[in-house]
Amino acid sequence: MNALPYQSQRLSIDHDSAIGHARRVMVELAEDAQVAQDVTDRAALVLNELAMNVVRHTRGGDLFVQVVREGVEIVACDNGPGIGNVGEAMRDGHSTAGTAGNGLGAVRRTASSFELHSLVGVGTIAAARIYGNAPVGAPRLGALCVA
Repeated sequence: MNALPYQSQRLSIDHDSAIGHARRVMVELAEDAQVAQDVTDRAALVLNELAMNVVRHTRGGDLFVQVVREGVEIVACDNGPGIGNVGEAMRDGHSTAGTAGNGLGAVRRTASSFELHSLVGVGTIAAARIYGNAPVGAPRLGALCVA
C-alpha cells in the first residue's frame, strides 16, 4: 500500500497505444490508493476520452494524473489547434473528426467537476475531477505546477 497521501504521474500522449498505457497507470495508482472501484471506472472513461481527443486533434500532449484516496484528478494539456467554439464542442453529436461526437459531453456527465479552456492556435487544457463523495458538478480547488 502507498504511504503517500497522493500519487501523481505525467504521461505523454502522442499515439493510440499511449492511451491504454495511461489508463493502466491511472488504474494502478488508484488501486494503490484504495480508491473505490466505481470512481476508478469513471476515471478510466474520462481519461480515455481526454487522451483520445489529444491523439485525434493534436500532435500530442500530456496527461497529468493525480490520485488521492477520495478520487482521481486528470488534466489533459496540448498545444494543438485549439477549439474555436467550446460550447459547441461540448454539445453531444458535434464532431470535427467524423466520430459520434459524445466524448466531451460524456466527460462532463461522468466527472464530479470538469473545466475546459482553449485558445485557437495555442492549445487546450481540460481538467476533470472524479470523486465518489462529491455530487457531479461539485466545485473543487486544485493546482498544477510544472517546471
